Amino acid sequence: MMKIKDILYVTDFEEVARQIELHYGNKHTEKFRDLYDRLKNTDYQCSCIENFTIIIQVFRETQQEEYEFTESFDENDTSLYFDVSAVNDND
Repeated sequence: MMKIKDILYVTDFEEVARQIELHYGNKHTEKFRDLYDRLKNTDYQCSCIENFTIIIQVFRETQQEEYEFTESFDENDTSLYFDVSAVNDND
């Protein structure tokens, strides 16, 4: 499991921008750059940050109309579905 902060450190903005432009166009690239920079440069001091988890499940529908889940995938594969959820376990 990787933290978002770790992902930001190993992914430069140009790679993020390519994916944004591929899927959404380049109309708001600078706004996304600002968000990327803020997230990357934020010093997270909150102890509860360890308890917030983002879960991404990736699956495709098979010919038998069942769902096939995968852990290894290409985000450009248009046959895939992404289910994104989050859990905040601060109690």
